[in-house]
Amino acid sequence: MQQPMFVIPIPPLLALGFLIGIILLVLGYMEKTDPTRHQHLMGLGIIIIGIMIPITPLSWYGYLVLVRGLILGIIEIAIIALALIIGIVLLYIGAKTYMKSQ
Repeated sequence: MQQPMFVIPIPPLLALGFLIGIILLVLGYMEKTDPTRHQHLMGLGIIIIGIMIPITPLSWYGYLVLVRGLILGIIEIAIIALALIIGIVLLYIGAKTYMKSQ
């Protein structure tokens, strides 16, 4: 069996994605002088968080399936589906907010 040459740490990358989204949201919320920049930053922050929410359980369960041999049950599939729905709603809201800045 071949050993991997390097390992990509997934949890820090996920945390970095959420951190970038939260920073953009906070910067957009604090922007009071320019409404275009406010909507631009808020939209980008919501879009990034909307992308990260479904990626998090997908990567976790993907790891468990590939490495541990887990078979997904109805609860795991429901969690992934709920995360996808929340992510799609946030993507829609973020895109709508971002388009107001154009």
